[in-house]
Amino acid sequence: RVHGAAAGGDEPGDDEDESEASVALTADSVLSLNRGFTNKRHKIKLSAGAVKETATERKETLQHVDDDRKLFLQAAIVRVMKARKQMVHNNLVAAVTEIAQTRFKAKVPDIKHAIESLIEKGYMVREDGQRNVYNYVA
Repeated sequence: RVHGAAAGGDEPGDDEDESEASVALTADSVLSLNRGFTNKRHKIKLSAGAVKETATERKETLQHVDDDRKLFLQAAIVRVMKARKQMVHNNLVAAVTEIAQTRFKAKVPDIKHAIESLIEKGYMVREDGQRNVYNYVA
């Protein structure tokens, strides 16, 4: 529906008292843009209809989201380890899960993969003789 200024109502000084003009749009309706229309008081925002996402776009979007989540988990792990220097695996997973819960529900396997990735990159190491204890490497 077109209401208010777009339909001609809501202008100060209009003779229409409290009534609002409206036009019902159907699937057969044709709209045209009046490029000569100018008004400093009113702005009209036109939005396109919702576009359906194709299967390949959806797959790409999910891949980008997964990549962003992996980086977020790695950053959270580094932040926790930088503050605590040494942590047991279960405590680290709990701390990262708590940090991530504001954005998404972190899965334990994803956190484990992020820990392994950081060990490979040299940000942290396992304690000698204790595989479930991690040390932060500055």
